[in-house]
Amino acid sequence: LPGQRGDEAPIPGVLGDVSLGGLCFQCRTPYQAGEQLSVAVRLRQDGPDYVFHCLIRRVGEPRVPGPKRFVYGCSFIDLPRHQTENLSQDIFLLQARVISRQLDRGE
Repeated sequence: LPGQRGDEAPIPGVLGDVSLGGLCFQCRTPYQAGEQLSVAVRLRQDGPDYVFHCLIRRVGEPRVPGPKRFVYGCSFIDLPRHQTENLSQDIFLLQARVISRQLDRGE
């Protein structure tokens, strides 16, 4: 999950959650609420690469030990219709895979 401000080099991070309205990610780079950045992500191995233009809404710190990482809650800025449709399909496919695995395990 590389993120970047303007012309900066990509910054590695970890995707926590994604919805049609935004995403949550963690990284070691400090950002401020109100900053805008581009976030590149692939949700499925065989899926498309997305580049989302985001507005940071919330900043927090994870509650797990280890290297310091910041947690960011972001909303999408001007998500094009085709990207919204593709994202919706990918989220649906991922949810279906989770449900299928749970059924296979008898949960």
